[in-house]
Amino acid sequence: MPALSSAIRTLFAAAGLSVDRAKYGYASDRRTAIANAGIDLLIDAGANEGQYATALRREGYTGAIHSLEPLPDAFARLSALAAADGSWTVTNVAAGATMGRAEFHVSEDSVCSSILQPTASLIDAIPTAQIAKTIFVEAVRLDEIALPAHHRLMLKLDVQGFEKSALDGAAGLIGQLRLLEIELGIEQGYENGYGLVGALPELKALGFRLISMNRGATNTKTGRLIDVDVLLARD
Repeated sequence: MPALSSAIRTLFAAAGLSVDRAKYGYASDRRTAIANAGIDLLIDAGANEGQYATALRREGYTGAIHSLEPLPDAFARLSALAAADGSWTVTNVAAGATMGRAEFHVSEDSVCSSILQPTASLIDAIPTAQIAKTIFVEAVRLDEIALPAHHRLMLKLDVQGFEKSALDGAAGLIGQLRLLEIELGIEQGYENGYGLVGALPELKALGFRLISMNRGATNTKTGRLIDVDVLLARD
């Protein structure tokens, strides 16, 4: 089998083609989509400590980033990280359908924190999704925030089941979006959370088409996938 694999690679190389699958995957799809769309501003809603924006920087994205994160401790670390990047601004708020204060459930691991409450099935799969405390945070509509000047906009939503409300609050921006990346549940992770099956037809109706998908968390007890990241482009 290794010899056959080597022979196939040699054959493809002679034709100017590559079969190195390690170079391809979701991150590669996203990098290519961002480049092709000419994205110059990313709205990063649900930034936590800046993991997503940092990953995009590593992938070569050089445009502006505006991150939103409501959790105070995570926001402090996010702010420290963004301070070293002149094209990265941060705001200590949650994305929602309305402006005002919102009850926010802080999980033991912080990354599962949400305006929505986690379901028993999520806690069974990820015990650290258990609520440690509840606080109040400021919520904003994404189409009401002040943004840097831009021409080609991408929105990333990772707000733990609250994506539908965040999208409703971005109604005034939808027509400007060239790319949308959104985490969607397969299992019901949050009470009244946005799920993949219901979301895809609605996103299609908004003018988006699915271009790539990435595995999220898995319940290791059952082998069932909990959520996925989906990348969509303006149709």
